Amino acid sequence: MRENRGFMGAKTLQAVEIAKKSDEIARNIIPGDDIRLEILRRCIIATGDPSVKNIIAFRGEPEEGVKAIKNGAEIIVDVRMLRAGLRKEAIAMVEFAEDGIETRVVSGLKKIKERVEGSVVGIGNAPSAAITLSEIAGEFTPAFIVATPVGFVNAVESKEMIRKLDVPSVTTTGTRGGSTICAAILNCLIDHAME
Repeated sequence: MRENRGFMGAKTLQAVEIAKKSDEIARNIIPGDDIRLEILRRCIIATGDPSVKNIIAFRGEPEEGVKAIKNGAEIIVDVRMLRAGLRKEAIAMVEFAEDGIETRVVSGLKKIKERVEGSVVGIGNAPSAAITLSEIAGEFTPAFIVATPVGFVNAVESKEMIRKLDVPSVTTTGTRGGSTICAAILNCLIDHAME
């Protein structure tokens, strides 16, 4: 348990008790202590769905994300909702958007693409952001990516594009995902970086 920050982000006595009970239930589903197993447990807790463990895909080692955060890498996320769920400062692509033809997240990401270099990028909502990230990653390479965009349009393809990059990542497969799962994974990395 991380005493000074509570347990899995919980601060009050009652919240810590709930978090510990949730962790105990998740440990019955996925025992073990390595970071990959912890990420799976956190995703199960975040969704209340044990089957979510079957859609999490790892490329490289999650410790690369921990190391990047520990070394001061900026965290860039697609939307404010994801940023609000994190236990560390992050910037949201959408806040840099300009009106035009592209989605706001794509517009914002293109505007700050230089900041992607060496950063930890979280995409929990927008498949278009994952596609754009995969296109600019050759020039501005992130240290680590968490991509879990959800939906029926481009979500599957966008995550496949992320998995093909020579960048360590955690993604979801298929149409499922979302900002809740992305926040759970990023917070796990953040907690390990802050230990």
